Amino acid sequence: MRSAPILVIGPQRTGSTLVGRLFADADGSAFTVNGKLILYLLAFLPARNFADWSRHVRLDEIGWLLRRKPVLSPHAGFVDTVVREGAAIVAAMQPSGPTDRNAFIAELLRRIYCAWRPEAVFWGDKYNEYTLMLDDVADLFPDARFVFTRRLSKDAARSASAAFADRGWQPQALDDAVAKVEDWDGHIDAFRRARPDCATTIVQYGDLLDRPVAVLRALEDFTGVTGLVRQADRVGNRLRDAAMTAS
Repeated sequence: MRSAPILVIGPQRTGSTLVGRLFADADGSAFTVNGKLILYLLAFLPARNFADWSRHVRLDEIGWLLRRKPVLSPHAGFVDTVVREGAAIVAAMQPSGPTDRNAFIAELLRRIYCAWRPEAVFWGDKYNEYTLMLDDVADLFPDARFVFTRRLSKDAARSASAAFADRGWQPQALDDAVAKVEDWDGHIDAFRRARPDCATTIVQYGDLLDRPVAVLRALEDFTGVTGLVRQADRVGNRLRDAAMTAS
């Protein structure tokens, strides 16, 4: 399995879940949608006193958090792998004394995904909130392939306001919702300017719906993944509707 992941990232309702579901169904995939392990491991393994925390990784707590909102994948057993095999993986890595935190987290992530789908050739995750921690993610995986999703800000904001009106993190006023989408897009644009060393691309939601074959072929070329183009007929109908409901 590749050492570096493919990461699908973007504001809510910009097609990130749809794109993530396509990667999850691609050939040789160990891809999750809302896997969130990058977020949780960075939070549960603080840089300060890392050597001690690396011997006490709370994968049981992380598993509980992952079950709170189901991780999407056509392959079952991801959370069980994190909880049941994660401890053995940590023990096998045997951190002793001060260790490079980022290298430890990156290798732990790779091994967990490999244990989950040992026959897979690539791995990765889609999670919207990685938008707010792009530098941290890039420090873990400088060779990652970043697939950013984008949609007209007013369309994304209207859709998010309708879908997530009961969520505390969703602005109630439309103008505020638009401002949030544009702010998140700004984080992505700033990251791409500041980190030309990172491999990035942008998928426009409207283009994906209008020209799925061309967009998915370009994604195959960018990521080296096969099995996206063959799913083109799933874009814009059942899969899109399911993905947008689950976002």
